[in-house]
Amino acid sequence: MSYQKNKKLFPFFRQLAFPLRIFLLILVVSVFIVAALAQYLSASFEDYLASHVRDMAMNQAKIIASNDSIIAAVKNRDYKRLAIIANKLQ
Repeated sequence: MSYQKNKKLFPFFRQLAFPLRIFLLILVVSVFIVAALAQYLSASFEDYLASHVRDMAMNQAKIIASNDSIIAAVKNRDYKRLAIIANKLQ
């Protein structure tokens, strides 16, 4: 019974030559491998990029926080001085 069922399920593939069936199988497997690899590389690059941007932002924040004029302007709430410093940083 299962033999008859298999005959009905894939009649098109049974008509193809054996080398062509092997080629199609290799093609499908290759497509899945390439898709998985692309997904992995995309996720890996996204993680690398997020890490790099995070490190750059932290370094810039440390540089800004170590600036004495910024600390004094924040303590005194000197918005004009902060605006001048911010414009210089841009």
